[in-house]
Amino acid sequence: MVDPLESYHSLRGHAISLVGMVSELRVTAWPGPPTPSSQPTWDGLPLPPGLAARLARPAGRQIRTAYRLGQGPDGLTAFGQRRPLVGQEKLCGFVGRLDLAGELLERIGRQVVRQGLVALKIESPAAPDRVGAAVLAAAQEAGYEALRPPVDPDWGPAAVPGVVGEAGRGSPGQPAGAGLGAAVAGAVAGWAKFWGRSSRVEVAYRRQSTPVTCGPSAALMALSALGHPTDPGRSEELALWRRANSAAGCDPFGLAVALAERGLAPLVQVSYPDTYRKPAEPWQVELRDWFQRGFQAQARALGLAVERRWVAVDEVWERLSAGAVVLALIDEFPFQGRSSLHWITLVGLAGPDHVLAQDPWIRDDQGESWVDAHALPLSRTGLDRLARFCPEGFRAWLVLEPS
Repeated sequence: MVDPLESYHSLRGHAISLVGMVSELRVTAWPGPPTPSSQPTWDGLPLPPGLAARLARPAGRQIRTAYRLGQGPDGLTAFGQRRPLVGQEKLCGFVGRLDLAGELLERIGRQVVRQGLVALKIESPAAPDRVGAAVLAAAQEAGYEALRPPVDPDWGPAAVPGVVGEAGRGSPGQPAGAGLGAAVAGAVAGWAKFWGRSSRVEVAYRRQSTPVTCGPSAALMALSALGHPTDPGRSEELALWRRANSAAGCDPFGLAVALAERGLAPLVQVSYPDTYRKPAEPWQVELRDWFQRGFQAQARALGLAVERRWVAVDEVWERLSAGAVVLALIDEFPFQGRSSLHWITLVGLAGPDHVLAQDPWIRDDQGESWVDAHALPLSRTGLDRLARFCPEGFRAWLVLEPS
């Protein structure tokens, strides 16, 4: 059996042959970084400075694609990027004849559906320039809908210098909000078109403000999806983290206890028999064990339902179909190329074979924005691959039923 991650990953940096599939639409990988010059070009057309800077950004594990309709000055190119295993394409730059925008969007839409994807998104500046305005006008005519803007927390894009690193604004030694990150992370709008019947619940996107608060950020998006009011600022995110963390991130029982204290009754489903041990220094392993056992005792005292078994993704589909919201603990390796435990929120379905996720983690340094991580479709195969963590491949879900 071919690993879908490896087959997706193999497309990076290689042309994709689509002869006979989509007439006149040429699909290739993004070019490499533009040759330094006063005016970088693509297919004989000058590249705007912002788009040239984006093309020069590292790709990580992302799949980056150029869609061309026509050629040279008589054509239009759209640049797309997406993570492996996701069911969407995001278009983030255009160059060429803008009068072809409607036709190009229609042809790209047909192509992504043939690839098994269910959504096509467009990222544009929040205050669109001439190119963005023309593309969005074509998108509106084609039935694209504006995505709900993200929560605007009180810590803002430049309030926390250097603490968020690649997940946010700045890195150690670099001011927050510097470079492409500020433009991509904060000042963009998103439009999307989904194919297939959907139980899509659009929750305002909330980005984690530190590398270790994915659990609280995901939990707050789950609360919003269920109709519970949440504070848009940073204080509630950090209050949840203080209550639920186990010497860095939040384990399933700690997050369940914190949610129970807010009036919910999460169902805890874990496949490990006792505690899970992420590779670390011995003292860290011992401390995390201590925290996990303590949270499990608190969960028992609160009477929370706990199931210690392997839960297949098909069962998660059933829960979401019935209106539940599910917090999933995943391993980010397929997305980021490194193993790291991470919480995401599953808020609905996009057709029979994709769930819709909210991922509080964004890679500014690779050109991502909230548009990538909001209403993110994941296939059954993709979710099954992601929802395995630690060397043993454990699995954990928190199920929140509507009241």
